[in-house]
Amino acid sequence: MKTDFTSFEVARIAQVHNERLRDWVNRGFITPSIRPAGGKGVKALFSFEDLLAVAMFKKLVEIGLPRGYAADFVQTNHQTWKAGLLPTKESLDHEKSLGPTWYLFFRRQGEIVGSAYERRGVPGLQKALEAREADAVLGINFDRILRDIYSKTEA
Repeated sequence: MKTDFTSFEVARIAQVHNERLRDWVNRGFITPSIRPAGGKGVKALFSFEDLLAVAMFKKLVEIGLPRGYAADFVQTNHQTWKAGLLPTKESLDHEKSLGPTWYLFFRRQGEIVGSAYERRGVPGLQKALEAREADAVLGINFDRILRDIYSKTEA
């Protein structure tokens, strides 16, 4: 599997316009961990985990999280992903019947009031909403995003 990606490859795989990716990098929402762009002809290089961070950031913004919150969330989880704690493609395929892994974000009156990581389903969602006094929950199917990235980087 490929381990380093140019900004053009990241934009294509994560389905983000290259200009938008550049803007996210310039604003500090996303950071290429292999090599930042520098000067003429020195292109940024992103790791697989950076590519996943871009895809997650994009999805979080699409579901309505503020970019600052989405960036903090992705940067926090990026360390876990880099520590080798990402499921492999094989384990995702093997565990598919158990149900997806979810990142949940609880919202009250438009503000994010908490988040949770649910492995293999979302039991007790009503209780979780009540405990956080939330009026809405936003969810990201992490397995689907990761499986999509794996399939696009194998080709």
